[in-house]
This record gives sequence, structure tokens and C-alpha cells, in this order.
Amino acid sequence: MKKKIIASVLCVVLLACCAAALAACNNDGETAEKTEIVYLGDSIAEGILGASPLGLRHEYAYANVLGRRNDFEYYNHSVSGHLTKDLLALLNNDLGYDGARGLILHVQEADIIHVSILGNDLLQDMSMNDVVLEAAQGLYTIIDGIAETAYENITGIVARIRELNPDATLIFQNVYNPLSEKSTLVDEETRATLKEEYDTYPEDFRQLGAGILDRLNGVLDRYLAEHPGAFIIADAQAEFDRIFAEDYERGKDLIYPDYIHPSNEGHAVLADLTQGILEEQGLANASAALAEYKTMRKNMLDNYFDGIVTDIDGVKAAIDAAADCPAVTEAFFDATRGLTPDYSEINYDYAAQSTTSTSSDMSFAVNWNASSLMGVSLGGESGSDSGSDSGDILGMLLGIAGDLFDRNKTGVSLGADGTMRLSLVLDPEMAEGLAMFLPALGGLDMGSFADTYLEPIMPGFTSMDIIEVFGLAEESLGLKVVSDGDTDAFLRLLAGALFDGGQLPEDIAIPEGFGLVLESTYTLRTVTYPDGTAYTGVFLTPSDPDTQSYIVMTMYDYSDGTHALNLKVDFVKLDLWLYERA
Repeated sequence: MKKKIIASVLCVVLLACCAAALAACNNDGETAEKTEIVYLGDSIAEGILGASPLGLRHEYAYANVLGRRNDFEYYNHSVSGHLTKDLLALLNNDLGYDGARGLILHVQEADIIHVSILGNDLLQDMSMNDVVLEAAQGLYTIIDGIAETAYENITGIVARIRELNPDATLIFQNVYNPLSEKSTLVDEETRATLKEEYDTYPEDFRQLGAGILDRLNGVLDRYLAEHPGAFIIADAQAEFDRIFAEDYERGKDLIYPDYIHPSNEGHAVLADLTQGILEEQGLANASAALAEYKTMRKNMLDNYFDGIVTDIDGVKAAIDAAADCPAVTEAFFDATRGLTPDYSEINYDYAAQSTTSTSSDMSFAVNWNASSLMGVSLGGESGSDSGSDSGDILGMLLGIAGDLFDRNKTGVSLGADGTMRLSLVLDPEMAEGLAMFLPALGGLDMGSFADTYLEPIMPGFTSMDIIEVFGLAEESLGLKVVSDGDTDAFLRLLAGALFDGGQLPEDIAIPEGFGLVLESTYTLRTVTYPDGTAYTGVFLTPSDPDTQSYIVMTMYDYSDGTHALNLKVDFVKLDLWLYERA
């Protein structure tokens, strides 16, 4: 039972992340004829981890920065965790990703296709420690094997992109070196071995990383040597190395607190890197992009740093004096580095757009048997391990998800007035069972997890002001915790145990009706492919009319007049099917 409870908590956390991502992302609208750029790849391009706070992803993630300041039509189809083989499968639609999301359609129509991949090939199966230990000995057998497989996949990726779109400018962004003396990519045992046996820790960490990444990124160089002009490389490795060499402390600031992803400043540097390529190729107007970028960063100062940055007028003057986008980036981040923005009210500074909604109110319940997490069925009442081997413990544990939530209160509602509500509410019996195991959480130290992920996603996070934090989530993301009882008191007790080593009373009870609710507005739009296939998409708002949401729910109409929604959240590999309630 205890394992089931742990799995239940895992499901709640993952689904909560899904809801937060839904709220934090830009959305869809009709556009005029503009240059269209499509982003493919992994979490670096996706911008879920890296942008901080999550609610300002539209201001910081490089895909959005490039799209907005160049007035492009832009679509981000990157998926956290993807390896080169996964991107190839995505392009071949083997993962069933498409529908109203329009991946294949957008690739076909794109003027520019930007790819960030390869990084997870290196990190697969947690091989980084072995790769680093080999590099300390001047050996590279593991990374060379990884690179060979990646090369075969890159060959397939380029061929598939060119099959879909022979004419687009294709840019591959290589992998920067994230290693520094604090990097958590290398565990404590490996650090000790490096120091004791090879005398390379910590000063030579970046040198070790450089040798490894030269081989990984060499996959792209090798392809170009054999296929000249096939694509352009955005050399993130060289650009980050340049900054580390010029200012080591600023270089470390380019990396997110997990020591893997780019920080807000890292995203800006990546945006500036590609900006230079686009301008060289005649695909971007340098003066117009610079003017818009200056406006974007000055608006950020007014909207989120008023009263926080001491000399906003001076910073604005420095931005106005900048001769290019990298100079704007440096001026802005020199002024805001280490400061927490006031993001209690997110300012989506976009033009208003027309919206369409359902003709009447519609309510959808989750079909857990049809839904899956990381490819494993979420089961249903039976707690089955459908979709996994009989020995697959993860599949067995995830199979209780259908029993975890109250089926009558969990689901999605679409209002005829254009409002949407996504609810995840615990089943009363499951809540009672979960409560029995909560006292065991007393003394659990999740401080490191909070520092690495929760604090950057929502700066200002501490257990002592947990209610204020959830209030901020509701104001900035539209996400709130609900219950029929004293929600605040319960949250304070729980946060104290998880993050401050506090104890929970043996008789603690989870309030009835406890769950997460995301409230937003939405718009409907039909996505039509060249072959005539049409999909109805449900897109959340507010929105930038030049892009679409990270999450799109595809609506399916059945001959009996009923409907279904398919909601995919790719950074946790959640495939959620919702069917209209009778």
C-alpha cells in the first residue's frame, strides 16, 4: 500500500506540473503572412526548465524571444527528454503527436527550422559519470559509441525534414558545455575519483567537458563534411566558452540551477546567437529586431522590476545605447541578475484577438484506461498494469491513477463563454488512505529539490510563506489548490514537513475535495493539412497571435454526437484522454 501511496503522490506532482505548464504558455491565433520559424528538439528549446519564473517563459525562452522580436510566426514542437531517435520518430509521427498541434504542417510550411538535440543522447542511462571518468584518462569509447548512433539519427532527421520541406533554412544548435565546479551532472563518487586518481577536480571540469562535447557536436560537423551546405550550425558551445573565458562568473550565470539547462540569460545568449545567423542569411531585419528587443526588455523592467531595480532609467538608457542584441542582453541581465521579479500579475503585452468557443457548455471526464504516463497505462479502477510487462512495478503503481481522483470532479469543462476549467480532485477514500502515510513524511528534507527546481520555477518559494506562494500561482498562472475544508492549514503543515523537517500529527486528515484547479480562457481553431485532413484544436489564452500554446487539446467528433479531447503534456509524457460526460 505504501508503494501505491508514493506512486499516487508522484502522479499528483506530475499532473500539477502539467497544469502549471498549461497556464504558463503562449497560445494560438490567426496570422498574416509572416516569416515562419519552427523549433524542434529537447528541453533546451522547449524552455520549461530554464525560464524563471515559469510564468515568464514567454519573456525569456529563446524560441519566444526570437519569434517576438523578429515579428515571426513561430511554433515550438520541442519535447523535454527527447533524444535524436525520439525526434526522428516525432517527425515520422510514430509517436502520434500531431493532430491539431500541427507539427508536420508547420514543418512543411516553415521558412526556418531550428533544431536543438543531441544533449540527451549524452545523458541517456545516466552515462555521464562514466563518460567523464573515461575522458580523464584520455579515453572516449562511450561517447564515440553515442555519437555514432546519434549520427545515424541525425542523418534520418535531416532526410525527413527535407522530405517535408526542401527549401527551409535549417539550423542545428549544438550543445554548450555546462560543466563547472558545482555541476551536479557528475556525482560525488565520481568527483572524489577525479580528484584522488586524476587530480582533475574541480579546476579541469570544463576541459573534460570540452573534450566530450567536441566528439558529440562532431556529429554535426561530420554530417556537413559529407553533405556540404545541408544546414547551418549555431555554435552554442563556442559562444558559451567565449563568455566563460571572458567572465567566468557570468559564464556560470548562463546555466540554470540544475547545472544543465540554460538560465534566463543563457536563453538570451542562445537567441542572440541565432539572431546573428538569421541576419547574415537575410532572414531577419537587424534594425527592426534590435528596436523591438529594446522595447521588450524595457517593458520587462516596467512590468516586473519596478521598485526592484534601483536605477531603471539608467538601465533603460544603457539598453537604448546598445548597438546590437547581445549588448541589450548584457545591459538587461547586468541590472537584473540575482533579483526576483514581481510576477504576481503577468502582463501579456499582445494585441487582442478574436476567439471562438463551443456553442454550449461541455464537460469532459478522464478515461484513465485510455490514458498513459511515460507510455504506461494509467489503468483505472482495477489498478491494472496494462501496457507494461507483468514485472513492471512502475506500470503496476501507475495503474492506480484512475482510482486516485474523484471521477465526478476530475476533468475539463469548456464554457460557451470561452472559459476553461481543468480539475484534479482526490477521491475521498484515496485521500483517507493517503493521510495514513503522511506522518512518515516528517523530517523529510526536500530542500535540495526546492532549491533546484521549485525556487527557479516560482522564485520566492519557501515553506514559511506557502500560502502566499500558492496565491502567486493563482494570480500568475491561474492555478490554485482547492478543498472543502481548511486548505491553508493543511498546506502549511505539509510544507513544514517536506521542506523544513517538521512533523505531521498522526491524525492528520486531507481535506475533503482536495485538489488542483486551473482556470483559463480558450479559443477553438481548425487546423487543416494539405491533404485536407482537419483537426479542431482547443487553445488556451492569453495568447501571442503569432504562435500557439505549448499544449493543444485536439477535439474529436463522433458520429453519435459525442466528443473527446486528447491532451498531451510532453515534458512528462502524459497522454490524457477525456470523453464528454453524459
